[in-house]
Amino acid sequence: MRKGILFLICFFSLQWTIGQTRNSCLSGLAKFAPVDGKRLLIMGQDLGAVGGLDQYTDGYVDHFSQMPAGITTYTSLPSLGGLYSVVNYGAGDVSGEVYLDDATFDSTALVIGLYLVDQEKRIVDGDLDDKIRTMANWIKNTNRPVFLRIGYEFDGEHNHYSVTYFKNMWRRIVDIFDEESVANCDFVWQSDGVHSTSTMQRYYPGSEYVDWFAFSYFQKNAGNDLIRLAKTYEKPVMIAEATPRGYDLKTVNGDQLWNSWFQPLIQLMDDNPIIKGLAYINTDWDSQQMWKGEGWGDTRIEVNEALTQHWENELQKENWVYGNSELFETIGYPFADISSDCFPPKDIVNATDDTPYQWGYVCNNEPNNLKVNLKDFSKVKRINLLDATTGKVMKELFHPEQNVLNIIASKGVYILSVEDFNGQINRIKVLVCN
Repeated sequence: MRKGILFLICFFSLQWTIGQTRNSCLSGLAKFAPVDGKRLLIMGQDLGAVGGLDQYTDGYVDHFSQMPAGITTYTSLPSLGGLYSVVNYGAGDVSGEVYLDDATFDSTALVIGLYLVDQEKRIVDGDLDDKIRTMANWIKNTNRPVFLRIGYEFDGEHNHYSVTYFKNMWRRIVDIFDEESVANCDFVWQSDGVHSTSTMQRYYPGSEYVDWFAFSYFQKNAGNDLIRLAKTYEKPVMIAEATPRGYDLKTVNGDQLWNSWFQPLIQLMDDNPIIKGLAYINTDWDSQQMWKGEGWGDTRIEVNEALTQHWENELQKENWVYGNSELFETIGYPFADISSDCFPPKDIVNATDDTPYQWGYVCNNEPNNLKVNLKDFSKVKRINLLDATTGKVMKELFHPEQNVLNIIASKGVYILSVEDFNGQINRIKVLVCN
């Protein structure tokens, strides 16, 4: 093998997520989180369930005086259905634009679930960049805070998100939002609430790319691992989906259900002031085609007199943040700390641009071989080799046992990432020419 130019990996203090660094002053910043001990009241998850609209007059807003601080809605890639138009996939009508067009909701945030099942590779490959830009600019022009739940319930078996692609998919979406200078969106990383820390971390795109942690609460004891992980990363938590699954609130004993399901949920929030948002799903599940026969029940609070009284009493507590003229100021919208260079030029975000990277060249006659010299292999936790264009992880090595490594790599341009046990990461762009 002809001797090539090799490079030495040295560790220095650089916080970087595997694949790319987020080049934005908003990196990992929960811009619209209330102070500890306060929590956003969020209601969803379809137009009929929320109500308060000309064509939807029997929802939560029509029965309770306190306006929710946030409204839950949904969209998906590549269709973006439910942003501009009203769509119904069997779980009630949804549309973000309907809320924007109605003055009743002028002082509310939007909490958008972004469904991405089976689209991970297309997003990583850049096939949906134009759709993502369209969504980013729609959110940018809502003139309100938006919480985007990218690939919500990422660890749920029903979604079967690819561990291989999920993190890079997430980063690509956030990077495009940064390219479009979107400053009114917090990115929410939502677990299904029942999986272990080790499982969740396999999907974690990095603290620079995540603003909030979140989980679903359908049963007692959900979310405990997620809460512990959020405390480790110092991220606020949203209970992004909550409903007493399996109960028909029209017929259930309201006092008993309040004590057995609602009160433990409230206690969980009281015990963990890091929880700063509750999104309740106030809907008749059994009447919707998608959920019919699946045992979800009817969880509309207003159909049960005893529960209604308990709920109204709870909302009198000072913990809750509502949708009113003070909401935006309370949670810091618009975000004030935007410098002139907050968002990078688009070519800097692109992984093919040379500026953010140190260059290294490895040229040899032996095909499919990349030689790497480490300074001290005992300090290395993980080595990733990524495609420099797509960010796709090509190789992943844990705990190397020697300083000189040979990594199989065909001709091309790569990003080599080396992470130590303190989370410090060094990266280098590498041209392999056989």
